[in-house]
Amino acid sequence: MRYRFRAIPFSFILSLIAGVLSLGLALYLRDPSIANRKGWGNALLSAWALCPPVWFLYEFVSNFPSGHPINSDEMDRLKHLQSLARNIWLAFLATLAIIMELSPKNLLTGGD
Repeated sequence: MRYRFRAIPFSFILSLIAGVLSLGLALYLRDPSIANRKGWGNALLSAWALCPPVWFLYEFVSNFPSGHPINSDEMDRLKHLQSLARNIWLAFLATLAIIMELSPKNLLTGGD
């Protein structure tokens, strides 16, 4: 069986760059001498918590606009890819939270 090479989507490359930069920023924000590090850390986590689901919704709606016929094979493929992306995204979000020493207790109480 021969596989055809498919070009890597720009959104994947952009996500990979953003992820690496975010990990670097999270590691940098561990330094206690940085002013407002908690605020920057919360902004970083918030962005990673909110942006990917919005992208998944945009991707689904743009690939399958209402009123157009739906190819079930394409829909199944997109669902599978989004499921994989969701798992990677949640693992990445957990990794950011661990790097930033964020625990559920800190989230609920606002403590350090």
